[in-house]
Amino acid sequence: MVPYLSSMIRLLRHSYHNWHVRKHALPKPCAAFVHYAEVCLVSILLVLGIRDWLIQSSKVVSGSMIPTLGINDRLIVLKYPHHFSPIRRGDVVLFQSPHGDGKEFVKRVVGLGGETVSIHNGTVYINQAPLHFPGVRVRDDFSNRPDIKIPDDHFFMLGDNRRYSQDSRYWGTVPRNSIIGSAWFIYWPPRSAQAVW
Repeated sequence: MVPYLSSMIRLLRHSYHNWHVRKHALPKPCAAFVHYAEVCLVSILLVLGIRDWLIQSSKVVSGSMIPTLGINDRLIVLKYPHHFSPIRRGDVVLFQSPHGDGKEFVKRVVGLGGETVSIHNGTVYINQAPLHFPGVRVRDDFSNRPDIKIPDDHFFMLGDNRRYSQDSRYWGTVPRNSIIGSAWFIYWPPRSAQAVW
């Protein structure tokens, strides 16, 4: 792998050097046009790369995560961490709608693959032990759900505003490949600006 990578780097350097020499041999007006075209192309590629691989913005459209996230809050979502590190219980994540309608949902990860989750009078149990998130204000309800075995590489999601949240209690677990990224920061409105916990 390393020899292949170093040969690719040499090839890219050589190609860039050849392009650079040719560009400087052009007449001045053509060279200026080529320079600005390069800047535009690189800018477009960076924006697309950042949007697809690093971060994206997302708008909260429901009250299912109140009080953690309010309706119309705008979030910065980090897309790269879940590619390199495990998704943890308590993470607030953005994922593709389980209904296949092109929408995106934001919820809190409660159960991990291989675990058994149940709900009794609003209290969540993971492998028969009650679950609490210190420092997180959850608006409980009094719902009940029997034991659900979470498949490997799937997650059980709940909204923090349990009474008004459509979540894994209703549509099941979320596969890892549906997760877009982790909600990181509320940037709008300014009065709500803060890190997401």
